[in-house]
This record gives sequence, structure tokens and C-alpha cells, in this order.
Amino acid sequence: MELRDFLSFSFFLLLKVSSVIFLLGIFTIFLIDWTHIFNSEDIILRSELNLAMLVLLGMFCFSMPLSIAQQVRLGLQEGHKNAIFNSVGQLLNLGLIYFVVKSELGLHWLIAASAIGTILAHFFNLCNLFLSFDFGSPVSNNLRSNHLPLLIRRGIGFFLIQISGLVAYQSDILIVSHFISPAEVTQYTVVLKYFSIPAIILSFFFVGLWPAYSDAIARGEKAWVITYFWKSVCLALVINFVCALFLLSLSSTLIGYWTNGLVKPSATLLLSMFVWSLLTAIGGNIATLLNGLSLLRLQVIVSTISALFNLMLSIFLVKILGVSGPVWSSNIVLIITYLILMWQITRLFR
Repeated sequence: MELRDFLSFSFFLLLKVSSVIFLLGIFTIFLIDWTHIFNSEDIILRSELNLAMLVLLGMFCFSMPLSIAQQVRLGLQEGHKNAIFNSVGQLLNLGLIYFVVKSELGLHWLIAASAIGTILAHFFNLCNLFLSFDFGSPVSNNLRSNHLPLLIRRGIGFFLIQISGLVAYQSDILIVSHFISPAEVTQYTVVLKYFSIPAIILSFFFVGLWPAYSDAIARGEKAWVITYFWKSVCLALVINFVCALFLLSLSSTLIGYWTNGLVKPSATLLLSMFVWSLLTAIGGNIATLLNGLSLLRLQVIVSTISALFNLMLSIFLVKILGVSGPVWSSNIVLIITYLILMWQITRLFR
């Protein structure tokens, strides 16, 4: 009963927050000259860029309340269901991107195609979770006073982590467009999605570790946690290396077929994405462990600092290395960040 009330209250709270963000974002979008930011003075393109940013804002606000099912599933140790829904959503994203590129549709369609699958996955995941509860009785009023402070603290923490991720990675699209050309954004986005496939595969592996770490810590089995953590890092690296190497060796053929020959990524971009794909194996393990240990504040501090540093380094490297510059910047920042977090984890278990 309490879990049902918690889910209902959290969903509608996030729905209100996302609605406010959407309304404020609409006014902000039309106040910014996106043609200057994207390094294009085409007046006709201005309306298309405004529409693209509206679509991006809408996708973000839609996904915010729907993603609550992900966290509840992890608490119920049903992370495998998250992985199934997310994998189907990612595959749908890839298919929609292929259709948009093949049909030569506009930028707003490309943005929508890269997120619709994930949003639908979150939606059906939430519906499935809602149907598993009995909603015959009203939501308890005690939930508001008992759980609201906790929801706000945890919600702000995860929100800041998500914002840091957006600044660290999604800002690279703006950097590539502004300092090189809007045409290079398609190359960057397609290759990024292409090398994200190993992370989808690893998501099945990580989903069960979060509650397992929490349960082991609660029972005082720290030795098991640290031992299994290092084993999972090694296993994830092996899996990612095999998958990423396979994708790298067939990149010209697969990307050419996927984009109908429109995207021909450079060797430096492919190599940088290959390294980035390997690093996601380490990052996924670290994030899972820190979440299992409830070390949310540490993640917020480190992710915020690394996002700002990554932004500045991306601007510097894109002028030197071109479209692969932001990716190499992310790789450098990730390596430094992971070393710091590994050192902190070692201190915690010493």
C-alpha cells in the first residue's frame, strides 16, 4: 500500500515539475538566436531550429515523470524488466533514426527519432508497474509529510546528475555545430548511437548489482562487495571490448548501410568512440556501486565538476581535432573522474 502511494505521489510530483520546466523552456527557446549558436545564418533555418529545440525540450519533459518506474523497479529488484524495456526502446530508436536519415527529414525529426523509443519504453514500463498495484483506495495523506523531504533531496540529487550528463555529452552537439558545421552533427550523433550498443548489452548485467550491493552492505558483507565489484569491472570490460571491436571492424559497412551511405565517419572519430565505449563499462560499474552504497552526494559533486571541465576542454579540442575533439575530451575527463572515484571507493573499503 505504501509503495503504491509512493509511486503515485512521485509520478504526479514529477509531472508538475516537468510541466513547469516545459512552460519556462518555451519562453526561453524563442528568446535565443539558435542560428548563431549552431553557426548558421540561414533565416529559413531559424524556424526549424526553434522547432527542433521545442522537440528536444518536450522529449526531456515527457521522460522525466515516466522514468519513475525505473527507480521503483530497482528497489523491487526487478532491474531485469528495466533492461528489457530499455533495450526494446533503444532498438526502436535505432530503427527510427534509420528511417529519418533514409527519408532525409528535418532536424526535429532526427531529435524525436533518437528519443521516442526510450520514452515509449518508459511509458509501457510505468503502465506495467501501475497495473501490478491495487489502486482501489485513495493515496495516504501521511505520505506527503513523511516522504516529501526525502523525495526532494533524492530528486534534486538525481536531477543534478542528469543535468551534468546533459552538459557533458549533449553540449558536444552544440560545440560541433558551432565550431565546425551543422552537417557534422549528423556524423557525430549517428556514430555515438552506433557505439552505444555495448552499453545496452551491459545494462542487463548492471541491473541486478545495485540492489545486491545495497543488501550486502546492510548485512555487513563489505568484502563480498569489493571483490564482486572488481570482478564485474573486468567482465564488463571484456564484454565491451569484444562488442566494440566488432562494431569498429564493421563500422564502414554497417554505418553506411544504416545511413544509406550518407554518413562516412573519419577514423579518428571511430577510434575515439571505441575508447569511449570501453570507458562506459567502468563508468556503469562505478555508478552502480555508488548507488548501491547511497553515495549520491559524491556523485553530484564529481559529476558537476567533471561536466564543467569537459565543456571547456571540448571547446579547446574541437578546434584542434575537429569532430572527434569533444569525444576525446570526454574520454580524458572520464579517465580522470574514474580514477578519483576509484581512489575514493578504495578508501571507503580500506
